[in-house]
Amino acid sequence: MGRANDDTPTEGMLALSRLPFYNFGTLNIEGGTFKTTCKVGGAIVWNNPGATLNITGGTFDASFTAIVNQGEATISGVTLKSSSSNRDDGTHYSYAIICEGNNSKMTIKSGTYQGIQGCIASRDLSEIIIEDGTFSTVNTPGARDAWHAVYSSTKGKFLIKDGKFSTPTENTGEQGYCVT
Repeated sequence: MGRANDDTPTEGMLALSRLPFYNFGTLNIEGGTFKTTCKVGGAIVWNNPGATLNITGGTFDASFTAIVNQGEATISGVTLKSSSSNRDDGTHYSYAIICEGNNSKMTIKSGTYQGIQGCIASRDLSEIIIEDGTFSTVNTPGARDAWHAVYSSTKGKFLIKDGKFSTPTENTGEQGYCVT
C-alpha cells in the first residue's frame, strides 16, 4: 500500500504476505479485516518514527507481528492475534504488538489481544499505556510455546490502568510469566 497520508481504510478484507500498511504520515483505520501470511518478518501495520496511527475496531490476524509502532499510536476496540511461535523455525518469531524506539508511544483503550510468542512488548525507550482490554498468550495446540502476555525490555515502559492479563500455566523453563 505504500505511504499513508491521512488515508482511512474502512470495512473490507485485506490479505497480503506482509506490510499492507507502512505508515510515514497519519493513518486512520476504522474497522475491516486484515491478515498476513509471512512467518519470517513484517507486520500488518508498521507505524514509522514521527507517524501517527489511529485504529478503531477491526480484526487483525497476523502470522508474525500485527502492529509495530515507532511513532504515536492509539488503538481501541480491536480484535488482534498473532500466530508467531518460536517453534515456527526457531529463528523468526515475534510478539503480536511491539512498541519500540525513543519517544514512541502507544495508548490501548480497549480490545482483545492474543499472541503465542508474546502478546505486547515495549522496548527501546518506548511507552505503552493500557487503559483496558484483554491481553493473553496461548500455546499452539499440542505445544508449550506461550511466552509473556506483557513484556518490557531495554527501558521500555508500561502504565497499566485496567485490563485482564493471562498466560497458560502449561509452559517450560522461564516461559509463561504474565508480566515481566
